[in-house]
Amino acid sequence: MPVEVDVAHLEQWERDQTHRPKTTIDDVAAILNKTYQEWIQGNVRHIARYELSLEARRRSAVHQAIVRGRKSLNESIERLLMAIGCVDPTVHATSLVSLLDGMVHDQLLHPEIATPPGEVEDIFRRWLQSC
Repeated sequence: MPVEVDVAHLEQWERDQTHRPKTTIDDVAAILNKTYQEWIQGNVRHIARYELSLEARRRSAVHQAIVRGRKSLNESIERLLMAIGCVDPTVHATSLVSLLDGMVHDQLLHPEIATPPGEVEDIFRRWLQSC
């Protein structure tokens, strides 16, 4: 499943952060930006994931696999949010993954209306400041 690769990357960045004295909003914004940049470069994987999402509407097993992957991704993001002291990391992780996924979706499928990739890290930083 493509999300397993994404979760593995996030978990590696999370482990890298443990060597720092304190994880900051800037650290997490940079991690999310790097994730975004990798996702838009790995566009075949993510376009396939979007196609599977449509198939999941018709096939329960596909739906369940996607939900499992999304929960795993949310949990990785939740841990990053806990590291910066987010007041409600579970709820905010779900929203933040939706933001990330939506920006990737736009960039891959509708680049003419997408947020310019150079502005993504600042968007994450501002979002995290409200967390």
